[in-house]
This record gives sequence, structure tokens and C-alpha cells, in this order.
Amino acid sequence: GSLFMAGVIPGILLAISYMVLNYRHAILYNIPKSKFVGFRTLGHNFIGALGALFMPVIIIGGILFGIFTPTEAGVAATVYGIGYGIVNKKLTVKSFYEACVGAAKSTAGCMFVIQVSTVLSYIFTSLKLTKMVDTFVHTYCGNSVWLFFGFVVIICLIAGCFIDSNATMLMLAPIFLP
Repeated sequence: GSLFMAGVIPGILLAISYMVLNYRHAILYNIPKSKFVGFRTLGHNFIGALGALFMPVIIIGGILFGIFTPTEAGVAATVYGIGYGIVNKKLTVKSFYEACVGAAKSTAGCMFVIQVSTVLSYIFTSLKLTKMVDTFVHTYCGNSVWLFFGFVVIICLIAGCFIDSNATMLMLAPIFLP
């Protein structure tokens, strides 16, 4: 929960940066302004969106008050979203099926990458690559922590050009951790 909350300030700073960038872009390219719809319409739309805006409250509030973990918060938000879609009659059987198929496809892609990286990690460990890296590091880096970190950063940078970050971590952690 505390790690999750550590992202709040960077998230706010990123949102402010996006607003400033969009404002600058709109002025620079003379993007026309739309007419203000008025506070009555704004309030009406806000009240209509309250049900959907309650989802972040469930996630963040549940984590902060220790009701559930971040993973359980995702499940609670999903159940709430499904219930909200049914109550508002926006969720149909067809759209629910399409959402499930899309989620399954994206999850299968991620799981395939993670599985292949786990197999490669096992192969690297079986080939005693850890011992070879250890010998290389002690030979060329000596006892310098900074040279070792530089070596790890360069390897991760090269691997990150070709492989997903999670897969890179799963493959290289068993090699660099010892």
C-alpha cells in the first residue's frame, strides 16, 4: 500500500506537466476553443459520472484503510465496474464477452513473454552463466560497486531494447542477484 501511495506525487506532477504541455500546444497551433457549456450542464454531467468516479475511491480507499491489497483492489474494482455496467444497462452480454476476449488475449501475450523468459533464465542458470558473469565482474570491476552497477545498467539497457522490462527482470535477476 505504501509503495502504491508513493506514486501519488509523481502522478500529480505528471498530470500537471501534461496540462501545461497541452495548453502550450493549443496556443502554439491555434487550436480553437469550444464554447463553455455552463455550470448547470457541468454539474449535471458530474452527477451522472459519480458512479464511475467512485471506482478510484474504492481502489485507493480500500488500499489505504487496509481493507484489501492492490491485487484485491483490482478485483473489487472489476466487480464494481461489472455491477455498475449492469445497473446502467451499458454492459451487454456481447460487450462483456468482447472485453473478456480482449483481456484474455493481452494476458496470454504477457504470460507467453514471461514464460519464455523463465525458460531462458533456467537455461542461463543451467549453463552456469552466473559463474561466468561473477568471474567477469570480479576481473573487470574489482570491488567497485559503481562499475558493477554500470555493467548491470548497460546489460539491462541492451536487453530492454529487445525485450519487455518484466521479461528482462525475470531473465537477468537470477544471473545478477548472486
